[in-house]
Amino acid sequence: MNRLESKYVLGRRLLKVRDKLLERFKLGLVNFNHAALEITLAAHLLYMGFHVDVEHEVEDKVVDVYAVKEADLSAEVETGYVPFKSAHNPLDFLASRIASKAVRYSGTASKFLIAVPPYYIPPIPEPLLKDPSERTEQDVIHLSQLAFRYSTLPKFSESTVRSSKLDGVIVINVDDLEVRLLSPFTFKSISELLYNA
Repeated sequence: MNRLESKYVLGRRLLKVRDKLLERFKLGLVNFNHAALEITLAAHLLYMGFHVDVEHEVEDKVVDVYAVKEADLSAEVETGYVPFKSAHNPLDFLASRIASKAVRYSGTASKFLIAVPPYYIPPIPEPLLKDPSERTEQDVIHLSQLAFRYSTLPKFSESTVRSSKLDGVIVINVDDLEVRLLSPFTFKSISELLYNA
């Protein structure tokens, strides 16, 4: 917290975010690594002039980071955690998790982003790297099946799946308090090098 405050000089606005995350941490609703990424992103967005809330309720959903400036954005933090029961298929599990979050949360703001630490390169499903208007029927079916493969949440309509989007990937370096936004196209190039090699 002291490092964030000395870099960004945000005062009460950052304390409000910290207090909310501490409350959620004490209730067991957010873990420490997740909270560190959230508060670092929140500090960066506050510094950029956004109004920011963490663990924000919108449309009966709780978004990790919600921010408003001229337009609004929602960001979901992903750390790459894989439960024991999915240790035999971690890439499939993580791709499903990203798809599920995009379907569930991308309609909560004008921009939807996934936020990750620099040591985790998420396996983002190919249909999410396309503009929704460019998806084929097969893309929509694949995205729908993937999004609900491990989820116990109710399924969403085909139109919700079809319109789901990913506007970028935020890389949060907690060590250096650096935040970088990668476009889906940049991220697609990186992921192709790793996952299609």
